[in-house]
Amino acid sequence: MAGWHVTVAYSTAELEAPIRIGIDAHMIGSRETGNETYVLGIIDGLASLEEDSELYVYHARERIERGAPRVHPRQFGAHRA
Repeated sequence: MAGWHVTVAYSTAELEAPIRIGIDAHMIGSRETGNETYVLGIIDGLASLEEDSELYVYHARERIERGAPRVHPRQFGAHRA
């Protein structure tokens, strides 16, 4: 829009911090073929990016494979100390 100017100020720490991405993957392992395939594809795609990001995969299973160093599985309902 003409006449509009937006200034955004970021600190150096904010610019250097990794992007944190959370994915609801509760359907993994529950045989929801379409949804499960779609979410696994998103996880694989994001994990393969060379961007400075951390991927948190929230799931309902007892255990899932980590897959890549930047992928962090988190179980729904599990409390961390």
